[in-house]
Amino acid sequence: MNKFELISDSSCIPHGPLLRLLEEARCGGGNHNTSRPRNEADVGAMFKDGATGFFALKGSDLVAVARVVSDDFLCSWLAEICVHPKWRGQGIGRELLSRIR
Repeated sequence: MNKFELISDSSCIPHGPLLRLLEEARCGGGNHNTSRPRNEADVGAMFKDGATGFFALKGSDLVAVARVVSDDFLCSWLAEICVHPKWRGQGIGRELLSRIR
């Protein structure tokens, strides 16, 4: 795998590039899914109230994101892993899962 920087601080990730990644990776469903983020405010809402993001950067490019939601007490679950199509098949998703564990 190429070297990627993995970070878990969502405040370091601008909402615009994250929204573009989600759209280009088609995360959140197809055109008929009304619950997927539509603007930068929606993206910001994804990472509050018990949600943690794990991000993969190649240089300054955001190439993948994984989001974990937790009740901060007993239960956590993986909400999604999105890898940009041009970066798929290089172990980035596996690396994000490893970081989550």
